[in-house]
Amino acid sequence: MTSENDYINYNMDLRREPLLGVVIHNDASELNAYEWREVLKNAPEERYIQGIAHYYIDRNQVWQAIDRDSIAWHTANPVGNEQYLGYEVLESLSSSDEEFLLNEEETFKTIASDMADFNLVPNRDTVRLHLEFSDTECPHRSLELHTNWKTTVDGRPDEWIINEMKDYFIERINQYM
Repeated sequence: MTSENDYINYNMDLRREPLLGVVIHNDASELNAYEWREVLKNAPEERYIQGIAHYYIDRNQVWQAIDRDSIAWHTANPVGNEQYLGYEVLESLSSSDEEFLLNEEETFKTIASDMADFNLVPNRDTVRLHLEFSDTECPHRSLELHTNWKTTVDGRPDEWIINEMKDYFIERINQYM
C-alpha cells in the first residue's frame, strides 16, 4: 500500500467550523487512485467545482488530494463539504466484488486513523453517506454489495437501508480503531 499527500494544485478554503465526521463515497468510475491523481492534480477550478474529495483510495494506493483542514467540494452541500472529510472508494464501475471490498477496507483503515486523530467516535452521526447530503445514488456499489439495494432500480434507499449501510461501515471502521 502506497500513500501520497501530493495535494491538488489549488488552495481550498480552510475549514472554519468544527469537523463533525466523514462521508463515504463510491466514485462511479473505472479509475484507480493513481489515475484520479493524474486527472485532478493540476486540474482547473472548474473541474474541482464538479466535485473533489479529500481522499481517493483503492487496494494499492491512498491518494490524499486535499489537506484535512481544508474544505472539499464532495457533497454538494455546505455542511457536508465543510464539516465532513470525504473518502472516495474507487473503481466502483470496473473492479470485481473482491477488489472493491479490498478498496473499501483500505478506506476504512484511513478513516479509522483520521477519526482517531480528530477524536471522533464512529456512529451514525459521524459516519455519513453522500446521499444523505444531496440527491445522488452514492455510495451505489457499497449499497448493492452490503444491503442488496440497487439505486438504479430501487431509487433512494429507505432510512432503514441507510442505517444498515452506515452500521456496516461503522463496524468495519471500529475494527481498525
